[in-house]
Amino acid sequence: MVDQNSQFYAILTKVGAAKQANADALGIPWKITQMGVGDANGLDPTPNATQTSLINEWRRAPLNQLKVDDKDSSVIVAEQVIPAEVGGRWIREVALYDADGDMVAVANCAPTYKPLLSQGSGRTQVVRLNLIVSTASLVQLKIDPAVVLATREWVTEELARQDFKYSVQAATTGPITLNGLQTIDGVALLAGARVLVKNQAAAKDNGLYQVGASAWVRSSDANTDAKVTPGLLVLVEKGTVNGDSGWQLVTDATITLGVTALAFEMAFGRTGVAEGTYRSVQVDKYGRVVSAGNPTTVADYGITDAYTKNEVFTRAETSNAVAQAVAALVGSAPAALDQLNELAAAIGNDPNFAATMVNELSKKATIEQVNAIAGLTAGHVAHFAMSVPPAGWLKRNGAAVSRVTYARLFAVIGTQFGAGDGSTTFNLPDDRGYFDRGWSDGRNVDPGRALFTDQASQNLEHAHSGATSAAGAHAHVSLLVRERIAAAMVTSGGNAVLGDEMGDGVNAVNTDTAPAHAHSFVTSVSGGNESRPFNRAYLACIKY
Repeated sequence: MVDQNSQFYAILTKVGAAKQANADALGIPWKITQMGVGDANGLDPTPNATQTSLINEWRRAPLNQLKVDDKDSSVIVAEQVIPAEVGGRWIREVALYDADGDMVAVANCAPTYKPLLSQGSGRTQVVRLNLIVSTASLVQLKIDPAVVLATREWVTEELARQDFKYSVQAATTGPITLNGLQTIDGVALLAGARVLVKNQAAAKDNGLYQVGASAWVRSSDANTDAKVTPGLLVLVEKGTVNGDSGWQLVTDATITLGVTALAFEMAFGRTGVAEGTYRSVQVDKYGRVVSAGNPTTVADYGITDAYTKNEVFTRAETSNAVAQAVAALVGSAPAALDQLNELAAAIGNDPNFAATMVNELSKKATIEQVNAIAGLTAGHVAHFAMSVPPAGWLKRNGAAVSRVTYARLFAVIGTQFGAGDGSTTFNLPDDRGYFDRGWSDGRNVDPGRALFTDQASQNLEHAHSGATSAAGAHAHVSLLVRERIAAAMVTSGGNAVLGDEMGDGVNAVNTDTAPAHAHSFVTSVSGGNESRPFNRAYLACIKY
């Protein structure tokens, strides 16, 4: 008799164990296809591995579901649904059969009566058997869809695996702590509310969550790898920023929940642009308007001006001048026609006068040709009696100028005088305060001098000679002053005075005669801080 001490379990039969071992050894699939139920003739059965059939089977039908348990990969779950119109019997024993019709597993269960509708009570009965196997991967999990009856649990589970999820109350706008009750995007959330978390610093923590007073948990429809797949779509019900929008999981790689970074993007919804009519809009990759405005200038439309405002005014003034010139030309047309008549007569009334004149006028020279005729090519240097260079010329002041604007000059001198900024400019020669000098070019007048190099100021090497006036042999006379020696000096000094005492006077002393000779001398300094001829300062320029 069944009581609180009764045990209920499932085992493989000997036939089932042998077939599993064979499948494991050969690596071939094992097909479990049917489930049988019986009433054991009213007994309380105990599963026995030697059984080849149930004690009293009253129904056998294809499986409704065969799967690997979500929580234990060594357990397979076999399920059969008995419809409401089948019954009137007790269920005390359950068996599984493979594709060969052999009973491979047997189980007992708590007695349950399956009523018939005619008895005044009916129900759809789900019989499920969990069986531990050594290698679940070799059990072929294939069910004939023609015989499947969906249970509520199965439907719920399958819905959870769909990409379109139940809506959430709010979606995050920044990183949050996944803990406790809080307000997100202006929505005060209560326990149990669903939230789309999409802005975590660790993107692996993004996903669908259920709010709790303590730690949040992932929502039941998005808490396994099988339920979170690329393309997942969820609607947001409320929120100042994200309300009434749809968000899609755009992570395309195989997803391992809690490991793979999850990225969500708005698929549709409000972008922050107010309703209205706009002349200019910006559209994102989904074709949504994400910004808008009403520009008042062509620049605001992203159009680059062909001419600046000042250039437009200048061209307008030029056009006005041209119009005036045309008007003047029209006004002088009679005189011009008279001149043309005279010109035609001068060349013999050529019948092709118009063509002849056009051909002659077409022979006009280009600016480059005129410059070439005048000997003025790019790189030509000259001096001008003015402080501002004339048109087509630049000061030789070492300035860095555009390689594009002055391309012809750059093609001639390159970076001989400096590379400018190294990419867009180059330097002009700096000849301020310099005299121009022709390059020696091998003549040996200025040997070793390279083209375009500078030279410091200097004079030609020379020497100065000089001499004092010559004099013959001669002597020099020196005068010696003599003073009388006082008597006191003789006695007080204790020195003897020889001879007679001399009186005061002057004596001449002759030196030795020297031969003819000369004396060296130093000249005084003259001149300025440089060597130069007479000159006049002009503006040094270079042709471009």
